[in-house]
Amino acid sequence: MAIRLFRRQYSIPRNAYTWRSSTNCRSRSLVCSGHDGRSWWLLLVTVCNQWLFSAASAVHSSPGALNTAASVLGVGFDAGAKDTAFAPKPLKLLIGPTVNLNIPMGFLDLSLLAYNETNNNGIVGKKVQFDTTYQFGALWGMFFDLGTPAKFTGFMAITGAKGKDGFGVETETETLLRTSIQWDLGTLAGLNKGTFFAGVGYEYWKNKFGNPSGSTGSKNSVPVLVAEFHF
Repeated sequence: MAIRLFRRQYSIPRNAYTWRSSTNCRSRSLVCSGHDGRSWWLLLVTVCNQWLFSAASAVHSSPGALNTAASVLGVGFDAGAKDTAFAPKPLKLLIGPTVNLNIPMGFLDLSLLAYNETNNNGIVGKKVQFDTTYQFGALWGMFFDLGTPAKFTGFMAITGAKGKDGFGVETETETLLRTSIQWDLGTLAGLNKGTFFAGVGYEYWKNKFGNPSGSTGSKNSVPVLVAEFHF
């Protein structure tokens, strides 16, 4: 058994607040054309850090069983802005423990976080302070060979009800799942391993942004095509 304390930093997929994704945090910006023909901008920033408090190793007799686990404290924020009529300016603060598990052929991270959000409602012209709630997060990756190297990855985030929104409507528990299976197709074209992945995925989003069931746009359930290019 080893006990250690050090600082770790990861990037996270937007809307997933478990913390193992790649090597560093990031900011992103996008400029495109809106449906009404005028230009609009969208800025998204995600920052997170982890502190690893302990790591425990165990030996199991069965092949491929769980062999390591680590507990960490994660702190992060997710901020954005968009110049539409609604003029959202979300700021989400999160803190809580994450357990990093090494599972057969991959990893599984489980988080239970305190979640606090402020936003803006440009329709009614006021800032919205939501109630502090919880967020449960799961992030996973499994890596194997299906004729060519492949990976099964995804995340799930469940965010509790957070009080009333800017219109005075009670929010409901939000569930977001995104997962995919992708093949390392770059190797077939002579690229280095891990350069280009493509495959199929699925998104399930219930009570989007906490909007109540049955409201317009509150639910997604769609298959998707996914591709990744790693420089």
